[in-house]
Amino acid sequence: MIHILEKTQTEVYTAFLAEYPDIKMSQRFFEKCKPFFVRPVREQDRTTCCCRYHIEFRTIFSECMKQRKLILESTHDRAIVEARYPIFKSQADMFAETLCPKGTNKEHYKTECLNRKCQNCGVANLLLMPEENDTTDEAIEVTWEKFEYVNVCTKGNLERKKLMPVKKPTKIGTLFKFLLELLSTFPSHQFRAAWQNQQLKAIISNLSANDCICIHDFSENFRCSAREEIQSSYFQRTEVSLHVSIIYRHAVLEYDGKDSTTENPNIIKEHFFVVSNDDKHDHHFVHEVPKSDRRILEFHIL
Repeated sequence: MIHILEKTQTEVYTAFLAEYPDIKMSQRFFEKCKPFFVRPVREQDRTTCCCRYHIEFRTIFSECMKQRKLILESTHDRAIVEARYPIFKSQADMFAETLCPKGTNKEHYKTECLNRKCQNCGVANLLLMPEENDTTDEAIEVTWEKFEYVNVCTKGNLERKKLMPVKKPTKIGTLFKFLLELLSTFPSHQFRAAWQNQQLKAIISNLSANDCICIHDFSENFRCSAREEIQSSYFQRTEVSLHVSIIYRHAVLEYDGKDSTTENPNIIKEHFFVVSNDDKHDHHFVHEVPKSDRRILEFHIL
């Protein structure tokens, strides 16, 4: 069975050094010792978005299952208690505990269940141990992270709000209460993200001969730097705005060296980078980028 790394190899190597400081090993040799069935994540392995909700739920889920495992280890009748309060191995297993069984097609949950409007399922179906509901002074102390808006200083001693992970030292009951809050809306969010990704793949695989798919990303600033520069240039770098567009189209024999038809599709994936000195990221710039992409497509294909 293939195992996908959820971290970069550098992060795994850093964690290894922290856990085993007596072992002296370079990162290159550490990566060579990686088992054959473990591989880094690839583009096709990314089936979820990297938004705040996914990152936050994954962090809270791992911390809650870690605390539940510690509680069960200190319980004499662990086998009996764990049967009632299982340690979920994946987020999907926890979702299934709070949702009705999937429909006849066995592919998706019902819409009313995902929107928490079903009378037969819900977050209340997830049973919590007495220790996990405890918020008294005698409760277990835990430290976990959640995203919050924090005031940060910028140039000119100005303050602005930035969304950042913040450590929260609280009682264990507060942690599990927040898990239930996330669980009330996260399954529907996860379903929409997976469904959109599935629909995109279906559209790409069934792309008509005269159509193309354009995906426009948000613009971001980029500071231009030279390979060799003097010290004053470091503090006076020119900033430009980058807007990335991904285009899926059928291959054209004259330009790509291979042909493509609806019956035998050969889809080409191209990246277009629009570089501009406009750093405002307003709607004028966003609407101008698709026009540039269209002119490039007309030049290459028509």
